[in-house]
Amino acid sequence: MPPAGSPWYKAAWALFRKDALAERRNRAALNASLLFAVTALIAVAFSLGPVPVPPKVLAAILWVVLFFAATAGLSRSFVAEEESGTALALRLSGSPNAVLLGKLLANLALMAILAAVVLPLFIVLLHLPVGNAWGFAGVVALGILALSSAATVAAALVAKARGRGELFAGLAFPLLIPGLTGAILGTQACLPGATGSVLQYLQLLLGYDGALLAVAFLVFEVLWEE
Repeated sequence: MPPAGSPWYKAAWALFRKDALAERRNRAALNASLLFAVTALIAVAFSLGPVPVPPKVLAAILWVVLFFAATAGLSRSFVAEEESGTALALRLSGSPNAVLLGKLLANLALMAILAAVVLPLFIVLLHLPVGNAWGFAGVVALGILALSSAATVAAALVAKARGRGELFAGLAFPLLIPGLTGAILGTQACLPGATGSVLQYLQLLLGYDGALLAVAFLVFEVLWEE
């Protein structure tokens, strides 16, 4: 736990380190996300077999897999604090914004590891052609930030509720519709022969991420203190 009275950035970093060390010990969230993602990829690859799939469809499948993998692993961001009885200590030791930033950094790190495993497997198993590598990297980075941000907010909302899994997915999906749409269309714009410009989708994702984070930091204090 961050020491009481720590500057917000130090408190956020201490919380990130705590969550990272806890995940390193038990790997519950990472294993759940990876298990879902790898199982889904293998199932889709074997189901399709040699049948050619339009690259635009593959782009949609990629982000659907990443979304559900995120729901499998990130939903316990705040639930773990409630179940272990550390939520009250966390409220006393850090400001709401520091808590939100620390949790967001932990979820972002987990999603980055997940993407580093899933993307190469997806490209190899499902033969996703990437024509604009830099644009694709930018779309993935901003898309992962969108997933992590929405998942962190949704996890805070459902931390004390019953049926957390169902509520988490139900809350995260509406939050993510603009981000998922931008990520899918941006990925499609990076494929060979695409006619659209990836820049407009990068701008869309950047604007969405900025708006989502701004609203999250504005309202999180109310959510966290209730």
